[in-house]
Amino acid sequence: MTFILITGREITGVIQNLSSEGEIGMTRIPLVGDWVLWIILILIILLFLVLRAMGKLKRKELKENEKDLEVKKYSEILKKPIKEALMQGYSEESIKQSLIEKDWPSNLIEKCLKEVKSSLLEI
Repeated sequence: MTFILITGREITGVIQNLSSEGEIGMTRIPLVGDWVLWIILILIILLFLVLRAMGKLKRKELKENEKDLEVKKYSEILKKPIKEALMQGYSEESIKQSLIEKDWPSNLIEKCLKEVKSSLLEI
C-alpha cells in the first residue's frame, strides 16, 4: 500500500516494504527543483530592474526636454533687449555685464548674442 503526503515543496511518499518484517520506509521525491524557483525569481528581479531603468530614462528625457523648452523660452525673451541694445550702439561687453548683473546666465547671454548678431548680419 502507498500513501503520498504533500508537504511544502516536496512530496513525501510512504511506501510499505513488502519484506517479511513489515517495515515502513520513507522516500522524498522533489516536486519542482529549487533551481526552477530560483530562475523564476531571478527573471522577475531582472524584469523589475529593466522596467525601473526604462522609467528613469524617460524621466531624464522629460527633464532634458523641459530644460530645452525653458532655455528656448528665455532666449526668446532675452533676444529682443539684446537686439535693441546692439542697434543703439552698446558694445557686446557692456550688454553682457548688464545682463550678468541682472542674474542672467552667462551661457544663455553668449548664445543669444551670437544668434542676434547673425540675424543682424543677414539683414
